Amino acid sequence: MKKILVIALMFFLIPYLVEAKSTYWQTYFEKLGSLEVYPNYNRSSFYTKWENVEKTYHLDSNSANTDSFVHFNKHIMSKNMVFEGAISSITSSNSSVVTVEQKEYDFQKEKEYFYNYIDSYNELTLQELNEKANTKYSTKPTWWSFNGFTKEITNWWEAYGLKEEPTKATEIILHGHDLGSSKITIKKTGKEDIVIDWKNELKLYNKNRLDGVIAILENWDTYQNDFPFIEENKNKYNLIYEIEDATDIKEIIDALKGKNITIRFDIHHANNFFQEYYVNGKDIKNDVSKGFTYYTNISYETSKNKEKIDALLPSEKLYIDFAYHGTIPTKYTVTYNITNYVNDMFLKEANCLKTDLACQNKAKQEATEYAKNGLFTLYTYKEDTNELKEIQMALKASSNGEITLNFDNFSSYVLAKAKNVETTNNKIESEEENPQTSDNRNAMLLLWTISVVGIMFSIPLYCKIK
Repeated sequence: MKKILVIALMFFLIPYLVEAKSTYWQTYFEKLGSLEVYPNYNRSSFYTKWENVEKTYHLDSNSANTDSFVHFNKHIMSKNMVFEGAISSITSSNSSVVTVEQKEYDFQKEKEYFYNYIDSYNELTLQELNEKANTKYSTKPTWWSFNGFTKEITNWWEAYGLKEEPTKATEIILHGHDLGSSKITIKKTGKEDIVIDWKNELKLYNKNRLDGVIAILENWDTYQNDFPFIEENKNKYNLIYEIEDATDIKEIIDALKGKNITIRFDIHHANNFFQEYYVNGKDIKNDVSKGFTYYTNISYETSKNKEKIDALLPSEKLYIDFAYHGTIPTKYTVTYNITNYVNDMFLKEANCLKTDLACQNKAKQEATEYAKNGLFTLYTYKEDTNELKEIQMALKASSNGEITLNFDNFSSYVLAKAKNVETTNNKIESEEENPQTSDNRNAMLLLWTISVVGIMFSIPLYCKIK
């Protein structure tokens, strides 16, 4: 009886479970209304196949406001595609992803804009025109010469490049329902088909929608074929998510964890600095706190805990202070050239007079030698206990002066000369720098164990012989 009830319950829940996968995107596209058919690149090559096909771009609904547009806008004002004349048929290869609607287009907005533009232009004074258009006319040109026409335009359709007034036109409206692939095929009698690959268009809607990316990650089995790995500049990713430098992305990190999916975070900083950061869910080892952001700006000049750090470590050091403090999901690697830092450090420690060139040259020589052969220690500052903790020791720069540091937490760090170490001649190494050290210790321990066991067995035998 229990088995029958369980099976019945499963059949009852299955429709709801299946529906739950696409609920978000159904709701999203219903709120969005019609989908605008324009990509982030020029697709005019598609349209040149047909004569009198209007190239449609995204225009604000207030396009007819001539206060903001000094020049005449020659584009059709629909956010959808508009074709002169009737269309034979329009089909979608996957109606569960996107469906197509077509209706007659009357060009009413274009007519109103044409006449309103002329009236508004004629009302402009010469000074206003020069200010708005950033020009230096001494005499105000006619509206049509100002817009590059060789003769006066009296018919509205001529301003849009049409040979005659269109008596019938078709507007194509796309309605989205879910993510996925679909080919939209537009047929017109006597003309070559126009085919639009809708998958590429639809991806544009995911770039800056947190809830949309979450919906994809949580239902990856449904959408994985639509987001295969893309390789660019030796980096691979499935999704792009655009964020500001202080955007909280904890929800995405939590949903991504454990999945073989790579998100490319496109980070836009306030100072127009752009940064890309790639995260694969399989590499996520640490949970992050609410408020986590990939704001990886680093200060090498100072630290927000400078006074406390200086009191604990008065000697010269390099500050490595992250703008964001907190746990990060994956290892973060920083490569820094320490040549200038070491040079400044030795000059400060030498305390040479400005005129004492011999002292300065000696300090620079010592700095060059230390940069090549010296050892460094990386410390992290613990705010709760006000202490510096050694986390990476016996670090050594490469031959070109670069040192590589690994972090699993964004915080305040300092890099300084290793304690009581002037050069590598001191034979001080760490397990991190010499991975064979641990193996050598294990080998010695094994040899010592064998020796002890051998001695223990040898003693009774020796006594017996005696």
